[in-house]
Formats: sequence, structure tokens, C-alpha cells
Amino acid sequence: HNLAIVTAENGDVSVVYLPDQHAADTFSLPGPPVQVGDNRAGTRLFVLLEGEEDVIVVDTEQLAITDRIPLAGIDAATARMVPSPDGTTLYVLDTATPRIIAIDLGTKQVTQELRLSNQPLDLTISADGELLSVAATTDDGGALTTYNRSLQPIDTVELPAPPSRIVSPR
Repeated sequence: HNLAIVTAENGDVSVVYLPDQHAADTFSLPGPPVQVGDNRAGTRLFVLLEGEEDVIVVDTEQLAITDRIPLAGIDAATARMVPSPDGTTLYVLDTATPRIIAIDLGTKQVTQELRLSNQPLDLTISADGELLSVAATTDDGGALTTYNRSLQPIDTVELPAPPSRIVSPR
């Protein structure tokens, strides 16, 4: 699917199929979204909501909440998340603890956890799902550390300034 997903502070989510749809399909979430990610096919959204302890799963074709995934005690306000491209795993960065957890989307269970030493800010996953990258602040500026699917570190690149977000092409 080629689509654009637009969120609003009031909890509205609009889905526009590109390039031919001229009116948005809009539905309301039960609260303001903190972060929204898609499954790369555009058929499911993963939503962190203010004050929620679960990730909300939305079917973009039905425009309905279809599932909830427990966040294992992570506050949505301090979390960042990214689903794997194959739709099997949701990686969640807990910036407060700091740690990364991997949640199996079939069982909704935490399958892996990695404690981090720097102050992480954001994460992304490669298009093939093999590499997870985490941006963090350090005493000297920042760092981008890359991990494999098993959350084993592969490499760290020092950054000249503290990062704020990762912008990653798909």
C-alpha cells in the first residue's frame, strides 16, 4: 500500500491511500498518540497513547483497534518503538530505564531485553529487519549503536552532538 498516516493531538488518525484518494478515512483513538508506527505494508499501526500501558494495534483497512500489546511496565511517554518488517517482533526502547525489549507479536511476550549504558533517545530498524539502531547521548555528544536481531551490539559510531531523533529511509 502507498499511504500517508496523519495523527492529531485529539486522537484522530487519518489514512490516505496515495495517489488517488481525495478524502481521508479518519477514526478516533481513545487518547492522544505519543508515537505511531506502521508494519511497512501499511495494514497495521502500532500506537503509543498518553497514559496507556499497552501498545494499541489498529487495522488501517477496518479503521478499528484490533489488539493491545502490554508494554512490560514501560511508560508510553518515555518509550519509542519500531515493528520488524516481517511483522513478528515489536522493539521497544525504554528511555527511562534505559533498555530495549523485543516483544513477540504472536504471543505478546517479551523475548529479549538489553540494558543500555548511555541515555537512549530513539531507535529504528533496517528495511530487511536485520539491524536495529539506537541513538543516544553520551558525555562527548552522541552515539549511534547498531544491534542484530538478537540485540547483540555490532558497531558504535560516535556523533559530534547529542541526537534528537533518527530519520531512517525505508
